[in-house]
Amino acid sequence: MRSPEQYKKNKIRIMVNCFECYCENGLGTTGIKTLAPACGMTSENLYAYFNNIDELIIESTTYCMAKVEDEFMALAQKDISDIKRFLMRSQMGMIWKMYLLHKGKVKEGETGR
Repeated sequence: MRSPEQYKKNKIRIMVNCFECYCENGLGTTGIKTLAPACGMTSENLYAYFNNIDELIIESTTYCMAKVEDEFMALAQKDISDIKRFLMRSQMGMIWKMYLLHKGKVKEGETGR
């Protein structure tokens, strides 16, 4: 039997793997049969962590977007003299997205990694 800590660790791993699948394949075309192998488990195992696919989508997206926000805010400068560097880093993110759009890795309106 797994401990509560192991359950939480597994759930986080699943949410991250599922979010990566959504980013690569699109939300509308990614079902449980795609997600389960990406997580290294069966569909039945996924339902031990989430009641349904909607809950999985909501929780994995919420978790990963919170992580992105935390990482972004960690880069935010507290000193006014560092704001230009912060803005340049933010612009690099936009340049990366433009590159992914150009290469066809994401479609307009979708979020790339």
